[in-house]
Amino acid sequence: MKSDPDDIEFRLRAFRPRRPAPLPEHFALRRSRVPFLLTAAVAIAAMIVVALRVDRRPAVPVERVDTATLGPLTSLALSDPEAFDAALARISSVSLPDVERAGSALQQLAQP
Repeated sequence: MKSDPDDIEFRLRAFRPRRPAPLPEHFALRRSRVPFLLTAAVAIAAMIVVALRVDRRPAVPVERVDTATLGPLTSLALSDPEAFDAALARISSVSLPDVERAGSALQQLAQP
């Protein structure tokens, strides 16, 4: 048999096991991300609180709305919903027919 370097048996006979070298003592210390994430969460919460406080508009004096137009009713509904309901009740009492009035067309229609 030839001892050819490409022969597998030649390589197996040349193999000498040895112990692995110890790990190097120098290692990189990894920093925790928890303080960074906690700081980011506090900053986001602070920005949300500031945004909510800034977004509140100062109280606008409510003007009396006597006509059923879209502009004044919309601004009244956004600023004061209770005054909006009162304005709608006042406007409907003036503009809608009274169903209990004697001799009205609605009373005539209600008769069987």
